[in-house]
Amino acid sequence: MRHSGHCSPKAKRTGAPGRRRSLLSRSWSSSGSASGTPRISSATIARRATAAKIVVDTSVLIKWFKTRDEDLVKEARTLLAEVEARPCEVHVPALLLYEVGNVLLLKTRLGATGLDDAVDHLETLPFIVAPPATPLLKRAARLGRELGLTFYDASFIALAVELDCPCVTADRRLYDRARTLPRVRHLSRVGSLS
Repeated sequence: MRHSGHCSPKAKRTGAPGRRRSLLSRSWSSSGSASGTPRISSATIARRATAAKIVVDTSVLIKWFKTRDEDLVKEARTLLAEVEARPCEVHVPALLLYEVGNVLLLKTRLGATGLDDAVDHLETLPFIVAPPATPLLKRAARLGRELGLTFYDASFIALAVELDCPCVTADRRLYDRARTLPRVRHLSRVGSLS
């Protein structure tokens, strides 16, 4: 996981260059940490011309943890495999970390050690965390009001608008309310990132 925060737009992907291992095998590792990773503001997030960009919401990312049969787990893992196989930046707002933690805490049967391991595993996921910058928060508030979404859900769409990239969700309610926006895609219909 790479954090974006407040300095130059030369933030680098954590881990050794060119060494992106599969999350599916749980061997992808990160040498960076929240305190040692370069930070840039969400208004100046680095935009590499060669890499595709997407925003995924919590409903997609949580499926990367799932092993049991559940709707769209296969599609989520296919998306993850594609992200890992090609130059692609996965962006998320910082609140995703708390939402995923909440789902793991309340909707799984993990004990204390399992929860600790799952939270540690978040550090290995290949995504870039956008901080809660004021312009992004204002856009989320406007989108939430216009579309009848929670501020949380609107934050993912606001980030996609800012980055001019797709926002992928497995949340049918969010998709139905935001389907008029060309950037919002349902996981069942995301297709190839190319």
